[in-house]
Amino acid sequence: MLPKLAYLKKGVFTIEFRYVSWGEVEALCISVAEQVRASGYAPDGIVTLGRGGWVPARLISDCLGVRDVVSLGMKYYAGIGKTLDAPLITQPLPAGSIRGKNVLLVDDLADTGASIARARLELRDAAAVRVATVHFKPRANPRPDYSGEETTDWVVYPWERRETERDLRVHAAGAGGINGPGTARKAF
Repeated sequence: MLPKLAYLKKGVFTIEFRYVSWGEVEALCISVAEQVRASGYAPDGIVTLGRGGWVPARLISDCLGVRDVVSLGMKYYAGIGKTLDAPLITQPLPAGSIRGKNVLLVDDLADTGASIARARLELRDAAAVRVATVHFKPRANPRPDYSGEETTDWVVYPWERRETERDLRVHAAGAGGINGPGTARKAF
């Protein structure tokens, strides 16, 4: 595991950023796939929430031998700690792609659970739906059926590292710097 970065926003609260490695992601996805298999659930297809779920869905599909993977584009976060009023569908599912199938819905992280709840509405035509995430937060409602790890940190995945760093620079420029004016610290 890489170190955590403690980030203070306007002197009000701290967000712990946890940088996970590719190896950690792979191990957690293998664990999730093993949970799915052990539960007896046999998905016919995987629906991934794009963008965050793309990599985990591919890894989990490989482990489970599920070749039918489609993407549901969704946007909920507008930046670090900032959400839209409600999750927004940015790319609908292909017509008829899930009708009558047992679906595994995959995302990287269940934070509030709002994206998962919204996605379930789009999966009404599926025969069954279960949810898998790499990480979940205790406040997530609904919770995933399968998950690699619980966390309260802001998880930074390898595929979004540069995006997160850009967002931090933009925020730091407007808020007087990371952890206040002229400071930056790492917490291990």
